[in-house]
Amino acid sequence: MNVIEGKDEPQSHEEEEKKESKQQGLPKAILLLGGSFSPVHVGHVKFLLSLRNYFEEEKKEYHIVAAYLVLSTDRYVWGKLGKNGIKFKHRHKMCELAISECGEVAENFVFPSHVECLHAADYGEMITHSDNHHQFFIQTKLLDDPSQLTQLTDNQYNKLVSIGRSGYTEKVRTLYERDKKKGLIDETIFEFVDMELDEVSSTEIRIELSRYHQIPLEQRTPELKQKIFTALESKISSSGLAYALDNIDDLWLEPLHTKKKTTRRSTTSNTTSNTTEKT
Repeated sequence: MNVIEGKDEPQSHEEEEKKESKQQGLPKAILLLGGSFSPVHVGHVKFLLSLRNYFEEEKKEYHIVAAYLVLSTDRYVWGKLGKNGIKFKHRHKMCELAISECGEVAENFVFPSHVECLHAADYGEMITHSDNHHQFFIQTKLLDDPSQLTQLTDNQYNKLVSIGRSGYTEKVRTLYERDKKKGLIDETIFEFVDMELDEVSSTEIRIELSRYHQIPLEQRTPELKQKIFTALESKISSSGLAYALDNIDDLWLEPLHTKKKTTRRSTTSNTTSNTTEKT
């Protein structure tokens, strides 16, 4: 099993030319990794780089022309995380910073979705219809439940690729191999790739950021910031963390439909009802 870690070394011009010659004739495809990314961590970007290498170098099945971190809608993130969810505009910026921190090889290949989407496949459909330089999009899903092995799509150009999640990978791999031997799996539309992301908890990152947010402004000292950097330095990009701390008071989602309680004031002549419209 491959665990995604470390930075990709920049390739020489000769190496790039050799790689391009090997890719001639391969069908072009894009990679999609959907999620709330609230917040993103560098491991997400490194995974897409590793998956490109898997399809181009190991399997020689596709020429991967781009990869996208497809950000879920604010409504979905609110339903999942409530007030601990991060706004789309900030999640998007933190994705850009995480990509940049992985170097030029990532900056020229991985991009955050320019719009929020409920499903990664929705973004694939959008790009496929607007750009004809590729035909396939490969949707990636992190498995944490064997029942997700059956979550396929009816789009003939969408391949679903699943990788493991720490604590669940072995069970999923066993079931996948069993069904594969029985001829129950069509690898042209579904494949389990034996990779696993580093165990980085977005929950842990959010907790630290939320604690900082609750501290009064006058107590947010440089020393306190440094403590947070030390606690999270291996879990999130340094530029992304700096951005989150600088925007901490605007970072968080607010209820999409907020109404204050109705107040009624009675007089001898009329009754006035004061309400607040949704924000």
